[in-house]
Amino acid sequence: MVLGLSAASVAVFLPAWMPPGRSLVGGDGDPNQSMWFLAWTPWAITHGHNPLLTSVLNAPTGVNLMWNSSALLLAILLWPVTAVFGVVTAYNTLVTLGIAVSAYCAYRVGRRLLDTHGAAICMGLAYGCCPFLIVQSPGHGKVLWAFMPPLLLLVLHDLLVVRRRRPWVLGIALGVLVAAQALVFEEGVALGMIAACAGLAVLAVSHRDRIRTAGGRVLQALPWSAAAFAIVAGGPIAVQFLGPNRVSGTVPGGNVYVADIANLVLPTPANWLAPHIATDISAKFSGNGTENGAYLGVVVIAIIAAVLVARWSRPLVRWSAFTGAILTVLSFGPQIHIAGHVSRIPLPWRVIEAVPILGSAYPARLFIYIDLLAALVIGIFIDAAIARIREGRRRRSTTAGLVIALAGVAMTFAPREPVATTAVTVPAYFTMAEGGARALPADSVALVAPFTHDGPSDSPMVWQAAAMMRYRMPEGYFVRLDDGTREDGPPPSATSRVMVDIEDGGGVSGVTAADRRAMTEELAMWHVTTVIVGPTDHRDHLEQFFRELLHNRGSTVGGVTTWRVGIRVGDA
Repeated sequence: MVLGLSAASVAVFLPAWMPPGRSLVGGDGDPNQSMWFLAWTPWAITHGHNPLLTSVLNAPTGVNLMWNSSALLLAILLWPVTAVFGVVTAYNTLVTLGIAVSAYCAYRVGRRLLDTHGAAICMGLAYGCCPFLIVQSPGHGKVLWAFMPPLLLLVLHDLLVVRRRRPWVLGIALGVLVAAQALVFEEGVALGMIAACAGLAVLAVSHRDRIRTAGGRVLQALPWSAAAFAIVAGGPIAVQFLGPNRVSGTVPGGNVYVADIANLVLPTPANWLAPHIATDISAKFSGNGTENGAYLGVVVIAIIAAVLVARWSRPLVRWSAFTGAILTVLSFGPQIHIAGHVSRIPLPWRVIEAVPILGSAYPARLFIYIDLLAALVIGIFIDAAIARIREGRRRRSTTAGLVIALAGVAMTFAPREPVATTAVTVPAYFTMAEGGARALPADSVALVAPFTHDGPSDSPMVWQAAAMMRYRMPEGYFVRLDDGTREDGPPPSATSRVMVDIEDGGGVSGVTAADRRAMTEELAMWHVTTVIVGPTDHRDHLEQFFRELLHNRGSTVGGVTTWRVGIRVGDA
């Protein structure tokens, strides 16, 4: 089963594997940042550095990586792949295995809650290939490791419904699960807490007579969960909240990255069956394409409706319906969005966004739990059809209806082909054995162009990883808060402003003498000893500027132009 799901996942991302190591799933931005994390963690561990903190970005201040989804656990698991095949192959492996692992975990839920093996397989496939994960795949590889929703359901089902295992055993399992999620994609912990509260509330209301017994088991399990979580993830969490360069406050985004009501029935360009009339509307959704994954489609909604009507007497169906409804409303965020239009109608998320930590989660990402419940209902639908066929009741019509329904689900969930890939090009300077970046003094500071301050400009992070972290940079793609507003990259500076302006076509003539003096002072303050201009827009203008600023022509080697910096504060 695992091999089959892995093969299916490879097929989805096949263009990135032809040949391996040259192209990555998705494009510039978060994938480049993820590749940097995959390289940084092994390097930090082998060189005696804390992998959760770094000063090779945003030098000399540094970055607290626990606030930047460093996916520590995945970097450690994929360490052998990174060491042998490089970060591009490691990242593509991360994306490919994420889909397979998620699908397999949902399959295990199906084996527990569904009647037939075939229905469990279909549940796993429906979850692993759900639109939420497909739209996330071009940018957020770690989000594809959506193992927590199905495994959380299994643990809570065992704790509160099946009750075969002792609470302390399940408590340890729950603590390890949450810790693993925190070390892969920390926001998933907040999403899991919200989803669990919704599911437990529905369970408590529908089984009020069992609250005392169930509550006792929960109270017995929680201390063991807390202990297991502290052992596995306590250290990293302490670094995050008590360590240097921590982010104080709630990272906003709750009214931007939300599920648009229209997205429930309208596909986005990520879906295979997406007519222009639908994508013209979905282009108006807030956020960006990698967060608009609330698509269920008419066929899946019709299947859900049919199961609710035919199987309402089944407790599992009622629980799934009410829990799914609550999570769907929460996924809409603090205000209703309809086809890109923001209404003034307040929603329950307003309460959650005021809660520290939980309020930093993106409401749209709750849809992974809704997709899990939708996959479960699809499995129940398949079970019912198979039962009718085995009983000989309307065998032909039931078989035909099942085939048509599954074909509709497959077309609804099918991703657009080919999957977007991007060729990864690293200038030879950063990999040369002699005369390149690896010959720079260890831990020296290099200013690299393009100036890395956000996703589209983060190619130098991949170059730094290729150079085996030989040098530090006063730049980088990371999260910080500025007066309560989320910002990417280092704080504003004359250097970043001038370089980005030139890269955007502003030219050199607009740079004032005051700008040059400020840059000179910043280079000295950051202890920059090397300037590197690599492939970027308006590279010739950047090279002209640095020739004038540093009073020498520089050296061209390995596809970049470099300067050794020997300036003093006050020089211009």
